[in-house]
Formats: sequence, C-alpha cells, structure tokens
Amino acid sequence: TGTTKPTWNPAGYFDFDGSNDKVDFTSLTLPLNDFSYSLWFKTDSTTKVQILLSHYNGGFSYGIQLNTNGDTIGSYTLQSSAAANYLTSNSITLDTTNWHNVVFTKSSSTGHILYYDGNQIAINSSFTGDLYRGTTNGNQIGGSATSNFFDGQISKFRVYDKALTGTEIETLYDEGR
Repeated sequence: TGTTKPTWNPAGYFDFDGSNDKVDFTSLTLPLNDFSYSLWFKTDSTTKVQILLSHYNGGFSYGIQLNTNGDTIGSYTLQSSAAANYLTSNSITLDTTNWHNVVFTKSSSTGHILYYDGNQIAINSSFTGDLYRGTTNGNQIGGSATSNFFDGQISKFRVYDKALTGTEIETLYDEGR
C-alpha cells in the first residue's frame, strides 16, 4: 500500500493514522552538520516503534523515534563513514494524553544531543563529523520510507541551521506549553 498525507487539524497540528501517513519534505536540502530539529508530538500508542522524523538514504542518516516499551525515545545518526551512532533515553514517560517537545541537535563541536520537554536526556559528544547523505534523499515526518508510521499528532516542526543551546531549547519548550 502507498503512503498518504496526514489530516491537518485547524487547531494547528497534523493527525497521523499510524498505518501509512507521513509528510515528505525531500525537496528541502538539510544540513549535514550543525543543525537542530524541534517538534511537538502527542502519541496515540506507546506499544510500537514510531518514527517522528527521518532522513533516509537507503539506510537512515538521522532521525528521532519512539520505541516499543513506552518509556524510550531515541535518535540515530550515520557518520560519513556510515558508522551508526545512537542516543537513547529510558528516563522519560510517554503517555497518550499530553503533548511533548523533542529536540535533536547535531554540532561539529559538541556532538549530538537529545532533549525531551526542555531537558537534556542523552548526549554523544564523540560524534562531531558530517552525517552520511547517500545518493537518495528522503526526508519525512511521521515515518520512514515505508514503515514505522507515527500514530498521533505532530505540530510546530522546526529546522535550525545551528545546534541550539540548552537555554534556547528551554525557551522553545516554555513557549509551547
């Protein structure tokens, strides 16, 4: 089956059905180093792997996902050498009633950091190289190329061409609450 676009809700969010919805923004050239992604989400399921954001090139270059046990959020990146780097935090509580903010930053000096609701939850300071782009770019919100579709709502997706500071991320979180 093919993918479809999520439903736009006039309240200001996309509603994803968890089976085949995603937003494709492949035509947007994304940075390979020194960037941040921020989005708000509310999940309808805490029992399956769900991708919030992915940059796909035949293998993932980077992304943010919710994992199957309901209390883990992670990000992943591939270096220019195609070696994988994962950030995972088991210190969160996913639920189906509240909106949450997640921010993923990549910096040439500090590595990559994952934030959840304004708090740093995972860091890998050893990965400072460019990301692996590959030859086929695919940028999606709410799923990968063909699987792990998100079930819930996503709002306020933002791309920054720098690694946001902890203070800037706290401000983003405070603005969205």
